[in-house]
Amino acid sequence: MTVVAKSGVLSDALSTACFVLGREDGMKLLEEFDAEGIFIDSDNNITVTDGLKDRFFTRTSRDYTLVS
Repeated sequence: MTVVAKSGVLSDALSTACFVLGREDGMKLLEEFDAEGIFIDSDNNITVTDGLKDRFFTRTSRDYTLVS
């Protein structure tokens, strides 16, 4: 879980909350705080918020799937 927000403290708090809430509710929370995020689940599925989609890419040979 990676979060980009207006401050480091807010990013840290949102990251922890999103980890606990899960992808679906975490995405809603990020919207409420005008923040962006990247979620990677245990099946290597990657979900990226709209604000980071154009700047996100992987540099690994592992099998990941971009789901959003």
